[in-house]
Amino acid sequence: MRELIKNSRNLHMYRIIYGLFRHIGLIDLESLRKKLLPKLKGKVLDIGVGDAGNYRYYSKGAKVTILDFEKKMLELAKKTVSDKKNYTFIHADAQDLSMLKKSSFDAVVVVFIYCCSVKDSVAALKEAKRVLKKNGRMIVIAHVLSKNWLIKLHQYVMEPFSRLVIGSDMTRDTKSDILNAGFKIVEEHTTGWTDVFKVFIAKRK
Repeated sequence: MRELIKNSRNLHMYRIIYGLFRHIGLIDLESLRKKLLPKLKGKVLDIGVGDAGNYRYYSKGAKVTILDFEKKMLELAKKTVSDKKNYTFIHADAQDLSMLKKSSFDAVVVVFIYCCSVKDSVAALKEAKRVLKKNGRMIVIAHVLSKNWLIKLHQYVMEPFSRLVIGSDMTRDTKSDILNAGFKIVEEHTTGWTDVFKVFIAKRK
């Protein structure tokens, strides 16, 4: 299994960059988390640790499985979670969830993973669909390729830097990937003052 984070550099850069995005009004992750995550009940699969910011917002009634393919990120999550009895930690790749049973989760939450970190986002999305219950919902917070030509140009110019610093792909069409994986998008919101950051809520077709 490929380990991307050999030290804390990537994590620090992740926090700095998204802190900057919040400061200039592109995205406010804390507000989105506060709005979306407390509503989730039952078994929740949280794919990708990120900045470990999700875990203060889940309700006490949620049973959360945290999955990441980077061991150091899982260790970060374990340190962040105070009440570990409602949490399970799995070292695995989002593109292969074979260790998880089909239709076993009420919700799947993904923050900045499908849009940048996995090699094959459609394959990862199909795995999420497989483990999601028929009436379950998937919440995806992602950055997408802008429709504004000037912003789009900037994204392509910054792509090599983004890949080098935080391993992030800035030019994926995440919405199309969600649809191609067999989901129906039931809600779609732009967050911030551009169309770069999106919230998608989807369910199985």
